[in-house]
Amino acid sequence: VEHTDAFGRPDGTGKSAAIKGFRVCGKTGTAQVFDEHNRLKDHDTWFVSYAPFESPRYALAVVIEGGDSGGGSCAPVARQIYQAILKREAELKAAQEIAAANRPIEESLVDSKLKHRDREAESSGARTALSASSERLVYR
Repeated sequence: VEHTDAFGRPDGTGKSAAIKGFRVCGKTGTAQVFDEHNRLKDHDTWFVSYAPFESPRYALAVVIEGGDSGGGSCAPVARQIYQAILKREAELKAAQEIAAANRPIEESLVDSKLKHRDREAESSGARTALSASSERLVYR
């Protein structure tokens, strides 16, 4: 898994968001939260990212109140979200491929049904015309 920080170094606080073959670019953050007596109360953490690096399609912000750090708390959540997105993309692609593969079959079935319907319409239309013609002959 390739993961580099903003300076191209092979490490960084957001490395927990890394996914093999899907380059996630992000920035972690942690803010200290103090109480009214200026004592450290908690941390708010975040990881803001986009992916994939080569052709961004997604932007994501994960914010956790009471987290440990942006890289430790939020980046793993971002990885899970991106993994779910990739899984959904794969499912959609598979469904589209199945639909495309079945399209010629569906078209031939539709063509067959239309031809059958047309033949029935022609023969029933002829019978109707013949019946109407016969009735006219009878009543004249």
